[in-house]
Amino acid sequence: MVFIKTNFNALNGRFVLLLSICFLMNSAAFATQYFTLPEAQEKLFAGAEMMPLRKLSPAKYERALAERSGPVNTTWLATMNGKTLGWVVAEHVIGKHDYIDFAIGINADGRISGFEILNYRESYGGQVTGSAWRQQFIGKRGSDAVKVGTDVQNISGATMSSTHLAESIKSLLRYHREVLQLALPTP
Repeated sequence: MVFIKTNFNALNGRFVLLLSICFLMNSAAFATQYFTLPEAQEKLFAGAEMMPLRKLSPAKYERALAERSGPVNTTWLATMNGKTLGWVVAEHVIGKHDYIDFAIGINADGRISGFEILNYRESYGGQVTGSAWRQQFIGKRGSDAVKVGTDVQNISGATMSSTHLAESIKSLLRYHREVLQLALPTP
């Protein structure tokens, strides 16, 4: 009886190890990179110069960092010929199990000008990477609900991914209003 129990425990341990390896390989197999950050910046504001927030307004950067009011290390001012075009903000959220990296463009008037998925790691729910779903965010501003089921379409099979992306984008619009508009250099 002892021999059978020991043998069973050894098999059980090997099974758990094999299952763990398969899970890790399976998760990695679904990771897709759509854009690098520089590629997304170019797509969101073609031909624009990008200046990191921390260089643009060091005092406001430090305040925003201290208040943790936004992704200050992944925020750039987009300009062309000295004119402010808007902002690029890169962020990541948990879909259901894994991170989704994305970037949005926010025009100088506070409206979303573009939304690009950088990396998608989930094994399902990839409909959020589709152009049709992302397009519904274009033109949204901080005063909009930006909420799944209200003004953002839910995706069956990707409810958590679509909800978390919408919540994060709403938060980034609030970050624009509370931090980024104040960080613009004065002439």
